[in-house]
Amino acid sequence: MKTLCRNLSIMIVMALTSGIAAGTTIQDVMDSGGSITIGNFTFSDFSVQGSSSLGYAPEAHQIDLAFQETADGGMTVNFNSLWSTGATPWSVTSSNISYKVTLAEGYTISSSDLAIASSFVTGDGYWVMDENLYDGLPGDPDSEVLAEHLLQEGLGDDILGDSEIFGSVNEFYVNTGIFLQTGYYGGLAYVSQFSNTFGGVQCAPEPATMCLIGLGGLGLILKQRNRRRRT
Repeated sequence: MKTLCRNLSIMIVMALTSGIAAGTTIQDVMDSGGSITIGNFTFSDFSVQGSSSLGYAPEAHQIDLAFQETADGGMTVNFNSLWSTGATPWSVTSSNISYKVTLAEGYTISSSDLAIASSFVTGDGYWVMDENLYDGLPGDPDSEVLAEHLLQEGLGDDILGDSEIFGSVNEFYVNTGIFLQTGYYGGLAYVSQFSNTFGGVQCAPEPATMCLIGLGGLGLILKQRNRRRRT
């Protein structure tokens, strides 16, 4: 009963905010049917894995999600938690988040963006975020990479945002790896918020609409031919 009430409250919040959901964890999504639909986007098949030596790697119930529809019909997904090293030398933390994105029938996207909203490094600390978008399951040899993002801080050339454009797709998988480490002299590195934005939304005409357009065009051609024959 407690789980049911919690899931219902999540659905009510989503309905009241007209497509914007905040305060939902990855574990909430996994427990309530395994998917969440916002606008034309459905997010499912979430997986969280992590390990840490002297640092902190959050679990699924400790990672908050917030969804925001963009002005052009796209979607931004914010991930909020704490991925951190310890302050001692050679503290290592690694984490991996994967999920599936499916658009409503007739819609596609053609661009993605990965951006860091909050992070920090000091001393020998650094972090690296490596993210790939696939047209199939990550790890499947038949899956092709649609986009690759690489962000980092504390390695001399800080990169806190990256965008990619690719062919229009209706369904894809996202796999994000986060690695943080301190060096010989110690220090600290953490990431507390990052976001994915999926854009370039296009609406393809339904087959029935395409058929009507085709028939209309054929009718115009026949009409033109008849006119020519009369003249």
